Amino acid sequence: MSLNFAYNIWFIICGVLLIGAFSFWIYRTTTPEASHFFRRFLLALRIVVLVIILVLLFEPNLQLFFNRTSKPVVAVLIDDSASMLLQDGNLTRSERALHLSQELSTNSLLNEKSTLSFIAFADTAVAVEKNRLDSLKFNGDGTDLTFALEQTISLFRDENLAAVLLLSDGASNLGDDPSQMGDKIPAPVFPVILGNTTSPKDSWLKDIITNEIAFADTRIPVEIYVRSQGFAQQKSKVRIKQGHQVFAEQEIVLPGDGLEKQLVLYLTPEQQGKQKFIVELDTSKAEITDQNNSRSFYLNVLKSKLKVLLLAAAPSPDLAFIKQALQKNENFSLQQTIAINSKKITGDPLPKGQQLEEIDCIIGINLAIRSPHPDIEPWLKNAVMNHAKPLFFFAGPVEAAQNLWGYKDILFLAQRPQITKEKQIQVELSDSGILHPIFKIDDSANNLKSQVAELPPVFTNLHSIQFQPNATVLAYSAVGRALNKPGNQTGMPIISVGKLDNKRVIAVFGNSLWRWNLLMQRNDGKNVFYTNFIQNSVRWLASRDENKVLKVQPAGDIFRSGQQIEFGAQAYYDNYRVRENLQISLNITGAQSGDYLFTEKGNGLYKCVPGLLSAGDYSYVSQATDRGKVVSADSGKFSVIPFQWELQKTQANAEIARRLASSSGGKMISPDSLSNWIAGLQLAAEIKREKLEVKVWHHWIAFLMIIVFLSLEWLLRKQKGML
Repeated sequence: MSLNFAYNIWFIICGVLLIGAFSFWIYRTTTPEASHFFRRFLLALRIVVLVIILVLLFEPNLQLFFNRTSKPVVAVLIDDSASMLLQDGNLTRSERALHLSQELSTNSLLNEKSTLSFIAFADTAVAVEKNRLDSLKFNGDGTDLTFALEQTISLFRDENLAAVLLLSDGASNLGDDPSQMGDKIPAPVFPVILGNTTSPKDSWLKDIITNEIAFADTRIPVEIYVRSQGFAQQKSKVRIKQGHQVFAEQEIVLPGDGLEKQLVLYLTPEQQGKQKFIVELDTSKAEITDQNNSRSFYLNVLKSKLKVLLLAAAPSPDLAFIKQALQKNENFSLQQTIAINSKKITGDPLPKGQQLEEIDCIIGINLAIRSPHPDIEPWLKNAVMNHAKPLFFFAGPVEAAQNLWGYKDILFLAQRPQITKEKQIQVELSDSGILHPIFKIDDSANNLKSQVAELPPVFTNLHSIQFQPNATVLAYSAVGRALNKPGNQTGMPIISVGKLDNKRVIAVFGNSLWRWNLLMQRNDGKNVFYTNFIQNSVRWLASRDENKVLKVQPAGDIFRSGQQIEFGAQAYYDNYRVRENLQISLNITGAQSGDYLFTEKGNGLYKCVPGLLSAGDYSYVSQATDRGKVVSADSGKFSVIPFQWELQKTQANAEIARRLASSSGGKMISPDSLSNWIAGLQLAAEIKREKLEVKVWHHWIAFLMIIVFLSLEWLLRKQKGML
């Protein structure tokens, strides 16, 4: 034990002498007169209090030294990955690991001389109580032995770690080379390899590569990679299935050991939406496992082609350039209906009945001329209002405000527009426009703004437009105001979007937008804003998914067994401003069912982690509520598949374990010699000299003593009337 001060102790000695002299002078006489013993007692109290205060001012530190004896720790690392369920002989590798763990737990010598700790590891590592080893699932999809060793070092950093016993098949398919940890771990590693180190017979699907998006009734390639061990030149079959329906099948000759065979099957999906398919490789009874002979994948199957109707009240350059922009994409099927004058329509007749139902989007051009064809307005109103057909409306040069006002219900107009002299305008996106997907070129808002700033001016002869609440302005005219002042959105609306129930409309209140295409050709064609704007608008109008104001998605379509299931959600208002403070629920049904709640992360983002789910197909339904009112919903599906990664190589791997043992000072142990290893293990208790430092000047007891002694002196003086 030692007591140290922050300053020279001679200062304290001098201070104590001064305190003694001062206190003696104070209590040499008292009024009223007190007894000699009473004065000496008060003098002692005063000296003690002042000395304590003086000592505390010199920041004393009290150091206590003692010896601590710690038992040695034996850490047992148990491989909890899926490959441990493979069977070599009469027992699986996991059963052997549990039997050896039980032998360790019941060994009296080991438990008497050491502390036994168990750690289960796969792609993560966690400590496990010895009485809960039976709860291990052995379903980890991946083995990171390096991480397990790092966790062992961290857990026993301040302990007497004597040995690390590794119960594993030696597979390490994640993280760094574990043999490099040998000189970092403070104890020797003794691996016990479980499983056959010779290559067992097996064939498996190594990988599947295909597009995530496909079109109905359109053939797409699926690349499949097959490996085998012990089945060289034997025949097998590979097929793509959905339920009981086989979409493609091919007979193959299995590759030799260590080789890989690639084949391409062609799949023609039939149904739209998210579809799950399974690739199967025929199994053999001689295989060590058949769980790696099938793999699943999802396709987002879209309608084969979007049918777009170009409806124009008169020919115009805008019509020609819109048609040209759509023809650049083979997934648009165009038909056009063009009025030559008020009495004649050319091209395709106005669709009715089933033909109308097949239309995915209508593009109306120059419909506010002075004398349009009389059939166009009633047909268009019926298609939008009664058949919920999306509309992309180009006002063009408005010759008659009354004719534009006739479309007020589908354009969400609040009052009749006013016509003025045609003027040249520059277009500037609103805050909502920058966020809207029809203008999306990449994830950078700055890139979008720079492209819009490069666009040449267009024209309009409209003076004032007022909208109903269901419409959102995406772009304004920038005429008469500086373009470098974002947020100053007081110009006339040029592009708006409206949505009510199933009715979706994009309206452009300007003309000569073809200039955005033609005149930008001089800029080496780098600004493709016009083409993207036309194509993205049609996709947004025709796609129901793009119009969701609540988007809930799992982190992937397919999860591995033992992998955490996570969901993300994004919420918006109709004008694509982020929506916060929602209560979002998640209901999952399938092999397991459950109800969950999302946690708000800010900026319209929400997160939910349902955790682990057993293998199977699942569907989910999510609802967003605001103060008890349902505002939106979303649904979808995903799958949890049995482990695959761990079964790509099924043989036990002793080489990595041998290098790890050598570099750490340990050695390989056979399962049958475990008791001999325990008997020869050096388990010596460690005596550590430890120091406990107490900062007396920070301790509450010192201040308590000051208060007690001062209070006692004050009470005694008061009792004698000496105050």
